[in-house]
Amino acid sequence: MRVLFAVSMQNSHFFPMVPLAWSMRADGHDVRVAHPPALTSQVVESGLTSVPVGRNPVITDEMRSRLPGRGDTPASGDESHNIAQNLGFFRGVAGLMNEDLAAVLTDWRPDVVVYDWQCYAAATLGRALDIPTARFLFGPDFAGGVPGWRDAECRFLGDILSDAGLSPSALDGDTGIDVCPPLLQFDAARPSVPARYVPYNGAGSVRRAGEATGRPRVLVTLGGTYSWVTGDLAPMDAVVSALADVDVDLVVAVPAHSQALAPAPSDRVTVEVDVPLSLLLEGCDAILHHGGDGTVATALVAGVPQIIAPSGFTGFASNHSADRIARSGAGTRLELAEGPGAIRETVERVLRDDVMRHAATDRAEGERARPGVVEAGRELLAKLS
Repeated sequence: MRVLFAVSMQNSHFFPMVPLAWSMRADGHDVRVAHPPALTSQVVESGLTSVPVGRNPVITDEMRSRLPGRGDTPASGDESHNIAQNLGFFRGVAGLMNEDLAAVLTDWRPDVVVYDWQCYAAATLGRALDIPTARFLFGPDFAGGVPGWRDAECRFLGDILSDAGLSPSALDGDTGIDVCPPLLQFDAARPSVPARYVPYNGAGSVRRAGEATGRPRVLVTLGGTYSWVTGDLAPMDAVVSALADVDVDLVVAVPAHSQALAPAPSDRVTVEVDVPLSLLLEGCDAILHHGGDGTVATALVAGVPQIIAPSGFTGFASNHSADRIARSGAGTRLELAEGPGAIRETVERVLRDDVMRHAATDRAEGERARPGVVEAGRELLAKLS
């Protein structure tokens, strides 16, 4: 079969799809990935066939001024604003992809389109061209679990749907595949083929570990999308500064596009650029991060206790994940606005919490027992053939 994976933007939407694409390729299917041009090197490095489409989405200063906590925008509490910001952006991404993606679908004529859940161009074009589609969920199903999300989708995407003569159900695909850990998924998520989350955080190589210092090691990251959207690493700076006098080793992970914004390295601060998160987590005693879907799931599978400081621009997602992880016992929530003292106290408490460490290990074992992507991929294609 010909299978086209379609990605709307950024590594955070592409990386979770890679293990499923690999499994289908290994099963003998012809697999290609349609994506914005900026993702070309990452797709090629993954070993998959790259099909660049459309133009790259751009974050402007005006868009950044409307992020939570910027200008006159409240720092939190206005989820309708967050939803509008998110959907307005992805509505624009659909417009950038639509013409080129339509040509790919018409010329190559895949048997199945698997699209990241916010690749709205693929969802609507696939349905309009009568190509079976599957929605790929790598995090919580917002349309099923966030009040008002589907209504907002209909408002922002109404012209796309009406022009193609489609109902809102086109956004759900003919079926779905869900690699979001059940701990994080909404109870009202739409039916999908379940699969284990298999971490892929980009190509990388294992390096020899440095000399042991005897100090606990804490990984600090804001993922790959945060700084691209916000233009800064302010939360990371606050954490590194607050922990300057704490007896820990910090591993600070940043993407290459934000390397110039990274904190300065020191005897106890190591800066890692574009190193896969799954490799960095090896040997870490805790991870402090922003609550992005891929970061939460990768740390969960690794069995590393999590300290989640929810980021403003994905408030509904990171707040949800922070609360779920905290309730599970595998981590805790941190409010950076409470200041350096709260940051130090939280990190020190997590590092000495044996119950939390055991809970994180138990959760990881539970994740590894879920259905693999090979079986899930076969079930998905059987449903759509």
